[in-house]
Amino acid sequence: MRVLHTSDWHIGADLCDKSRLQEHEAFFAWLIETITRERVDVLLVSGDIFDTSSPANRAENAYFNMLHALRSTCCRHVIITGGNHDSPSHLNAPAKYLQADNIHILGCARDGRHAEEVLVIDDAEGESLIVCAVPFLRDRDVRRGAFGQDMDQRAKDMCAGITAHYQEVLGIAQERMAALPHPCAIVGMGHLFARGASLAGREAQLTVGTLGEMDTGFAQGFAYMALGHIHSPQCVGGPGTLLDRVRYSGSILPMNFGECGSKEVLLLDIAPWSADMGSAPKQETWPMTIRSLPIPCFRHLEQLCGGPEVVHAMDELADREPDAWVEVVWTGAEPLAAFREELHEAARKAAERVQGNFELVRILLGRSEQAATDPASRAERNLEDYTPEDIFAMRLDREDYDEAKRTLLTGLFTEVLASLAVHREDSEAAEAAEGPDTAGTAGTTPAAGLTRSATD
Repeated sequence: MRVLHTSDWHIGADLCDKSRLQEHEAFFAWLIETITRERVDVLLVSGDIFDTSSPANRAENAYFNMLHALRSTCCRHVIITGGNHDSPSHLNAPAKYLQADNIHILGCARDGRHAEEVLVIDDAEGESLIVCAVPFLRDRDVRRGAFGQDMDQRAKDMCAGITAHYQEVLGIAQERMAALPHPCAIVGMGHLFARGASLAGREAQLTVGTLGEMDTGFAQGFAYMALGHIHSPQCVGGPGTLLDRVRYSGSILPMNFGECGSKEVLLLDIAPWSADMGSAPKQETWPMTIRSLPIPCFRHLEQLCGGPEVVHAMDELADREPDAWVEVVWTGAEPLAAFREELHEAARKAAERVQGNFELVRILLGRSEQAATDPASRAERNLEDYTPEDIFAMRLDREDYDEAKRTLLTGLFTEVLASLAVHREDSEAAEAAEGPDTAGTAGTTPAAGLTRSATD
């Protein structure tokens, strides 16, 4: 059976208020072509389908148009799980309509209904595959809060709860496999931060929702674990290890200027069971091959760092990438204010010269020692250039605190941010938890047109 693993589509995302929808539509066209060319049986999408919980109509249309286009391919099953960016109720709303096309949507975990996450599917030859389609697990899904519990204990409890959830669905999968004529591979899905994953650029602040990294023990017992959440494609344990099968496919687009490197999807060829494998083959060594397929670059993003020499660097970049979007990080000793207009004018002239869509979309003041301490330098930065942690650190700078007190206050502030994020996640999940049987009843959803008629 041939399986394609992808994740982190983030449909509806923008970059510096510039829409990425054209890039998403180009990716979907490429994906349909790839599924057809590679004769893919199953498509797995591991979370963060949309970039926000309330995507715009154009983002929804791109999503449903892609699902509609899949009907004309050889792909027999599509399995989509929710991520931390997705609204569970929004993702689940058309689930029952889409199920008629073997498109399985699991926007959130549902208390007492974890068996719904275990899907037994087959290919054109009748070979079976079991997929444990676990969506992003929120705090409320896996643990009960206790008054006065500190963040470390809460993190441990949540990680233990996530592991227990995976072991529960794995047990259900094993029971269903026992009812099949012979064993088959069991594939897991997840949207979390696994220990051993490497982070780059602005991803360094990623966590399991609002917590730290997950021990990879949650993946034991699976032939492959299709993960989402980390935007850099990678295998968690490194090539040639048992954890080579715990993989992130990565995001389909670079989501900011700090995300460098190529993007890809993963193609799995899972061997069918044979008698020489015995009646209870070990899932972790189930025969399969894994290939990465590079995604074309639909829009080049470039970050240029420096001082006045950046003007010349933009000219050279425009010759190589006439449609690039550029972010300039000013690290020169000269004041940025004296060069801001010159930078924009250089970008406009470069675009005219190469007759492309070359554009300077943002200028940031580099976070140098001077920029961090000089009030005049800070004045040139916009509020959006700072994180909440940056603002809090600057507030601490105004007080005569020793290092121990700074560390304590910074830790407490981090806990406040984490608590706010948990509250936001719980609010987004509450609607789905209160009305779990309403999925698919929204008559206005564009997905209604996807269901085959009786004569189709």
